[in-house]
Order: sequence, then C-alpha cells, then structure tokens
Amino acid sequence: MFLRALAAAAALLLSATAAPAEPPASGFQGTITDRPVLHCWKEEALRQLVAAYQADFNKGADLFMARQATGVCGIIGRLGTVAVGDVEALGVIDPGTGNRVRVWIIHVGNATKHTWIIYDEPDPGLDV
Repeated sequence: MFLRALAAAAALLLSATAAPAEPPASGFQGTITDRPVLHCWKEEALRQLVAAYQADFNKGADLFMARQATGVCGIIGRLGTVAVGDVEALGVIDPGTGNRVRVWIIHVGNATKHTWIIYDEPDPGLDV
C-alpha cells in the first residue's frame, strides 16, 4: 500500500508540477529546479521507465514502484547544485489528467555522485 502511494506521488510529479521551461543545456552548472524529480541510477533504467509511462501511465507507475523498491530509481526531494551532462528529449507523457508533459532525460552530477533524472514541462501546444 505504501509503495502504491509512492508510485502515485511519482505520477503527480509528472502531471501536476511540471517545470516552467526547457531544461538547461549540457555543460550548465547550477540549480535546475527546486521541486522533486524522478531519477534512476542507470540511464537505461530511466529510458525504460519513460517508455513505460508513455505506453500506459499506470504501467509506468507500477514499474517505478518496483524499481523504487529495489533502489534502482527513486525521488530526489531537492536536486541542489549539479553539473549537466547529456540532455535528450524523449517526447510526451500523458498522465490521463489533461496535463500532457514533454519529457527529457538529463545526466546530472556533483563531486560525489551522478544520476539520470526526468525533466518535464507542460506542453500547451497539444490538444488535451
């Protein structure tokens, strides 16, 4: 039950609190966002998560829940200051709430660790 609630929280991050602008370019150093972000320690795990959310939002939430339970993915409450590596647009996620979002995966890191995050913004150009 608790993990289902966490998966629902992850879904809300994608649908209700989308970032206000496109992500920073590769090479940027600083604070990307002050809001929580979904992350995975491996790029492929995050790509699979985004693909699952794009195919079926509920299945994406289930996959996130499973990966969070094993420590592969999670939610970072506040990212802080990071250096941006690779940035790649991955299309649109429709959480079924009428709030479609464009998503990117971004490789971020600091002096002690690195991870891959989902960065998202509302896509007002889409009919919802």
